[in-house]
Amino acid sequence: MKPVRRGGAAMRTVTLSQRVMDSLGEAILRGRFAPGDMLPTEPDLGARLGVSRTPLREAIKKLHGKGLVTIGRRTGTRVRPSSEWHHLDPDVLRWRLQTGPDDDILRQLYELRAAIEPEACRFAALNGTNEDHAGIAAAFGRMEAVRDDIAAVVEADVGFHLAIVAATRNLFYAGLASVIGKALQTAFVLGARRRTFPADELEQHRGVWQAIAARDGDLAAARMRDLLGASRRSALPETPTSPPRKTAARTTKTGTVRRRP
Repeated sequence: MKPVRRGGAAMRTVTLSQRVMDSLGEAILRGRFAPGDMLPTEPDLGARLGVSRTPLREAIKKLHGKGLVTIGRRTGTRVRPSSEWHHLDPDVLRWRLQTGPDDDILRQLYELRAAIEPEACRFAALNGTNEDHAGIAAAFGRMEAVRDDIAAVVEADVGFHLAIVAATRNLFYAGLASVIGKALQTAFVLGARRRTFPADELEQHRGVWQAIAARDGDLAAARMRDLLGASRRSALPETPTSPPRKTAARTTKTGTVRRRP
């Protein structure tokens, strides 16, 4: 956990308490403070980070609001079990991104995307205006233009998927836009073992927006499912084949043990 530096141009947009929160949040996600651990006392943490009590308390309150810690007046501040963290919180996702590759988290993000994005494509096809659809086409054009720059194409890809979310014309999808965007960015960066953007996936993106533009909701949803499957296979290592399922044994009247199929 690094000391928080004061001053600098960045301080005009990021408060000291936010910087403290980032330092502590990333330390928790990296396992420097594991679930169940007590955080150091306020004077100790303040000395380590080089900050006063006020921004430190504000930061800890924010971490509490994100489910990372519990605050006891007499017992101090303790890290909560990871199952209780608000994993879709944009800050928590950002800290997750900063901790480096994690195939299990990446796999779960793809599962989340598979549950959300195909239906978003369906609603975008059915509910989106012509202007919305033009925005999706423009986002795809940006992807195509920077296809050889993996960092730039990731940014353009996030824009493509968010344009689809906007085209759903659904207030609840729109309310999730920042969360979905950060989840997408996290998935893309965690899967950054890829050095180039596969040409076939680019064509699948084209197929998605063409189905949306044709207002074919079923086709748009199906093409997004195919796209997510291809992206997952290229970003994640192959999952080992599950071992054969064991069958239960029973004893017959003759004493012979047989296996139930």
